[in-house]
Amino acid sequence: MKKLLLIIILSGSLACFAQQEKINGFIFNVPQVVYIGIDFSHAQVINESPRHKSALEDSLFQKMNLQFLSEQMEWLQDKLSKEIVYDEKTIQLLNSKHSELPLMINNDSIQRIIRDYPISNSAGTGLVFLVNRLDKHKKNVEMYPVFFDNSSKTILWMDKEKGTARGGPIGLLHFWYPKVCGTIDDFVNTYKYEKSEYQYQLTHQNKKVKPDNIFLKVLVDEVCLGYQRKLSPVINISVEAGYRQNYINSWHYTGEPVPIEYYYRFLCFNGFIFRAGFDYKISRRSHVGCTIGYQQLYCPKVIWDPGDFAGEDDEYDVWKEQNDELVLQLIQSIDLGRGSRPVQFFYGIGLKACYITEYYSYSGSSSYNPYPSDNVLHDRRIQPLVTFGLRIRLVSFGAGR
Repeated sequence: MKKLLLIIILSGSLACFAQQEKINGFIFNVPQVVYIGIDFSHAQVINESPRHKSALEDSLFQKMNLQFLSEQMEWLQDKLSKEIVYDEKTIQLLNSKHSELPLMINNDSIQRIIRDYPISNSAGTGLVFLVNRLDKHKKNVEMYPVFFDNSSKTILWMDKEKGTARGGPIGLLHFWYPKVCGTIDDFVNTYKYEKSEYQYQLTHQNKKVKPDNIFLKVLVDEVCLGYQRKLSPVINISVEAGYRQNYINSWHYTGEPVPIEYYYRFLCFNGFIFRAGFDYKISRRSHVGCTIGYQQLYCPKVIWDPGDFAGEDDEYDVWKEQNDELVLQLIQSIDLGRGSRPVQFFYGIGLKACYITEYYSYSGSSSYNPYPSDNVLHDRRIQPLVTFGLRIRLVSFGAGR
């Protein structure tokens, strides 16, 4: 299980490192964009029946292109905060031919496609959504938003986006069109996020970085309040303090004594948590980092009722425990939203070095007494630690995201 979590974290990190370059800052400052449309002419249709593939290629590709043009231009203009004009001639001719050849994703091949567009507006910056594939089984759309210079047809920026959805209504158009729009919406979120990063860097050039935010972390059995400071656009440090609440204050065991300290212990612990750490942004939605912390946890009481086994009907306070723990973890965080109170999902693996104090005592007497009365045992252990939860930003300071 530990190895699996480590593989997941590392593979997620490597995938994020493989992202495309950031949007050219020039594009953020362009006041007007010439919209060229959604180009399905090189889209591979996967796992659709031949009849449905034919219908998509013959008419529905262009119908989705024109439907987006008629319904979403105002939305796109608002989200990009730019004036959007469209090249109607190019859009009308965009999907007149369809090629079954797979799209070669590199600057040269996409540049050749763009050079063939009959663009009438040779000034300014163009934007096209070049669809690469539609996969029926996976229910996703893969496309490449491309900004390019209209006069030279030179690519200024492109990136891959993939939109997915569960289920879908009956009918080819109603099934695919929302997924196409969802993929474009993912591009818009990418654009807005990188624009905020670009503006942040401009604002904070040659300035001392201000405190970033106060956050709340919620785990299954723990709540922490923390403070984060941004050292740079990609590095943050944070401190947090919290409390772990036990689910039960005592646990009753009846019958023959067994190593009860190994049963249901995680339900009984409560105590205080202190952590400090840093994280490094590896993509627009993901961070990895290291956390070191101290935990002082208590298990209040375990009660043993010997019952018929010992021939007595008394109850005994058998065991209590206090743990002082040093924790070291590798954490990955993934942004789930970009609202005023953004939420992150985080998960991690690590180790904890525990100094354990166990108290064994009996109140009363018994014909069967497996432990000395009022005995205190000390132990040191290294144990694995797995964690996951949600992190919610509560308050932001300065020009943080």
